[in-house]
Amino acid sequence: NRGLAEQQVEGALVWALAQAGAASGLDALPEIVIRFLDSGAAPGGLSGLAAIPLAPAIANAIHSAAGVRMRSLPFDPM
Repeated sequence: NRGLAEQQVEGALVWALAQAGAASGLDALPEIVIRFLDSGAAPGGLSGLAAIPLAPAIANAIHSAAGVRMRSLPFDPM
């Protein structure tokens, strides 16, 4: 069910943003757009897949923008 899969991915991303300290409330969230690629493979579960790469991606973005490497959660730029 694509709708349930989108909800699962979005929920995992919101959780990961909160853990990283990047969102203090629902009103602080960026727009989240979920896109799936069509595949001939058999359907499978998503599990926690969406949450895993988010904190490293945020850390790399902070490093690229500010030159500061964040290595623990939640991120604290101060």
